[in-house]
Amino acid sequence: MMRGAARSEGWLPAEEGLRLHYQLCGSGSQAVVVPLAVYLAGPLGPLADGQRLIFYDLRGRGRSDAVRDPARIGITHDLTDVEAVRRHFGLERMALVGFSYVGAIAAVYAAEHPDRVSRLVALGAMAPSAALGRSYNPPEKALRVRTPAAQEVARLLQSGASKRDPEGFCRRFWRANAPVYVGDPALADRFPVDFCDLPNERPEQLFAWYGHVDRSLGEWDFRDQAGSITAEALVMHGDRDLIAPPEGARVWAERMPNARLMMFPGAGHALYVEQPEPVLAAMRRFLDGEWPTGAIAVPASPQP
Repeated sequence: MMRGAARSEGWLPAEEGLRLHYQLCGSGSQAVVVPLAVYLAGPLGPLADGQRLIFYDLRGRGRSDAVRDPARIGITHDLTDVEAVRRHFGLERMALVGFSYVGAIAAVYAAEHPDRVSRLVALGAMAPSAALGRSYNPPEKALRVRTPAAQEVARLLQSGASKRDPEGFCRRFWRANAPVYVGDPALADRFPVDFCDLPNERPEQLFAWYGHVDRSLGEWDFRDQAGSITAEALVMHGDRDLIAPPEGARVWAERMPNARLMMFPGAGHALYVEQPEPVLAAMRRFLDGEWPTGAIAVPASPQP
C-alpha cells in the first residue's frame, strides 16, 4: 500500500466479471497509470506530489481477482485491461509506467493507442524481442540462484512446504532469491516481501502466472511496434540487471522515435528500491515535461 499521501482504493470491472484492484493517490492535471501496484504503489507513491497516480494490479496478481482459466492470462488480456482502466477513470490521455514485463505492455499499448498516451516510462523493461530476452543468461545470475539458501527453498518447494505455511514460505523464498533482483547483493534486504500475505503473489501461483504469460508471448518481437510510439518515452534500466538485458533497454530507446535512455550504474532489476532517490527524481522531472539529466538519445544502429 502507498504511504504518506491520502489514498483511496477499490475494484474496477474487467472482462467477464473479473475485477482489478486499484489505488488512487495524489492530484494534478496529468493522470499517471501504473500497473503492477503490488510492487510499485509503495516505492512510486512519492510521485503523488503533483501527479494523479492510478495504480492497479494485473489480473491474477496482487489484490486483483485470481484467474483460474489459463486462457484468460497473457499479454492480450493485459493490454485489454489497460484500456479498461483508462475507460473506467474517463481518461482522454494518460502517462503510462511499465516495469519489467509490463514495460512491454505499456510500449505496445502506446503503439496501438498513440492518441491515448502522453508520456511513457519503461522501467527495467523486458527485452523487446524473444531472441534477445531468451539469450540473456549472465553468469552472475546463475551464481546467485545457486546459493545454499536458494537451493534450500527450492528443495522445500518440492517437498510441499509452501502448502503447509504459504505465507511463511513465500517470505523465505523471496529473502533467498532477492539477490537476483538487485545489482548489489548487500542491498537485497531492500526488496520488500510484504506482499506474501496475498495468495496471488506466492511462489507456486506466481510460477504458474509467469508460465501462462510466457506462452502468450511466444516468439515475441516488439521492435517494429516501438517505432509507432509517438509519445515521449523515458527508458530507465540498471546496468547490472540480471533479469532483463540492459541491451534491451538500448534497443527500446533506439526504436522509439521520441525516447531517451537513462542507465543507472550498479543497479539491478529492482532499480526503484536500490536507487530510489535518483529514480524518483528522474521520473518526476520527466512526468513534469522535461528530460532528466543523464537521459540520452540513442542513435539508430545501421540495419543489416
